[in-house]
Amino acid sequence: MTALPALRLLEVNTPLIWHWPHFLEVVGVLQRYGFNGLIIHQQNILALLARPSAHNKNLAIENLNHERESTLNYLQRVCHFCQSRQIQLWIQGEALPGDAKIKQKFPEFFLNDDTPTGDALFLTRFYRDTVDEMLDALPDISGVILSLQTPTVHPDQWKESMKTLHRNLRLKGKKLVLRDYLDDSWPRRQLQNTLNSLPN
Repeated sequence: MTALPALRLLEVNTPLIWHWPHFLEVVGVLQRYGFNGLIIHQQNILALLARPSAHNKNLAIENLNHERESTLNYLQRVCHFCQSRQIQLWIQGEALPGDAKIKQKFPEFFLNDDTPTGDALFLTRFYRDTVDEMLDALPDISGVILSLQTPTVHPDQWKESMKTLHRNLRLKGKKLVLRDYLDDSWPRRQLQNTLNSLPN
């Protein structure tokens, strides 16, 4: 049996990655130093790729949709370029997207900032529908990496959301990586608890 080549990933976390000339420079680095995978790490990448809610009456919804389509088209171009050079592409973002962009796109879940209920309902919807749609539009990515942070939802609700995401990724042949940070003890406990809740 032929052994697969070791996976060597280069993580890029800069807004310059959205500029094609810089992306080509990154690919040059990958090829020069023997990397065979690229991680595009943008904390808000899932928020950028989310389609605004059908209930959204925001006057800026046209701009939000245009921004999403531009992001998606760019990543599709990146995917095609990487695939043609046998480079795996991964995307990394926040596990609990709740920035201003998300609240603009899904205002009905965040009407009351004092309760975590909206966050829990949002996560369920987000990982069931939004990420699934994103994977359909980007079929060539190898997987998704999530940066863990302190959750604002009940642990059981968090685990259910992760199970939904894990199931959707596995059905499409993609991988899920959960990333913690050594300088914060809570995400490390969160990592172990989440892993224990997922299927083998």
